[in-house]
Amino acid sequence: MSVSGVGSSSASHLASLRTQQTTTLAQVSSGRRISRAGVDPAGAAIVAELDTEAASQRAAVRNANDGMSVLETAEGAAGSTVDALQRIRELAVQASSGTINASQRSLIQREVDELVDQIDSQADSTEFNGLKLADGSRGSIDVQTGTGSGDQTSVGLIDLRSSTLGIDGIDLTSAASAQAALDDIDSALDDVNAGRSGLGASHNRLASAVAYGEQAALNTEAASASIGDTDFIQAFIDRSNQSVQQEANIFAMAQSRNMNRVAVLGLLG
Repeated sequence: MSVSGVGSSSASHLASLRTQQTTTLAQVSSGRRISRAGVDPAGAAIVAELDTEAASQRAAVRNANDGMSVLETAEGAAGSTVDALQRIRELAVQASSGTINASQRSLIQREVDELVDQIDSQADSTEFNGLKLADGSRGSIDVQTGTGSGDQTSVGLIDLRSSTLGIDGIDLTSAASAQAALDDIDSALDDVNAGRSGLGASHNRLASAVAYGEQAALNTEAASASIGDTDFIQAFIDRSNQSVQQEANIFAMAQSRNMNRVAVLGLLG
């Protein structure tokens, strides 16, 4: 190869090294091996797909967590309803005795009416993010707990209105009516407690979905990182090699220029 050919080759190699150095520096500074699609087109496409999947999995986890909050809100209302029903039953037992006078029955009935109003008020006001949870307007909510079109978990809700529970207009003004009311109150308690059990089971399903989704997202993010993230040890090795090659090519170009200068001087002499 001629002296000029050596210089041209070194210059071309030096330009290529500078491009490689730019890419390596971008990888180190960004932490991403695939700093642009041109570095690894196939890898960039895979990373983009994995990142999309990971983001979707994180969104599904947030949905499941929101679903758990819905159930906790609904369960809180159900628990308060049970407390009210237990008090109503206590009053019904008291009113079932013939030893209660009319004035006492009136006071008992007033408290019962207030407790029923409390139950209805709570049923109407219990909501999450604007969604009514206990007024019978919806029997269930579908929670998107996965990334596919059918990956939903349906969670049932409880209608906590007194009319649905069968305790609206409850009458404790006589021992006989109080006796009759006991069965209705027990039925209402059974319904609410069964509903609470269902809420608990749904909560457990969503908790499992959260745990699974978080692990799936971590695995997907790890897969993306293994393809798209910078291997810093390798990057520093590459950077060192590029620097050595750069210095060698600069030296070769300098030598080429010196040799050309000597050749010209020889011709002139």
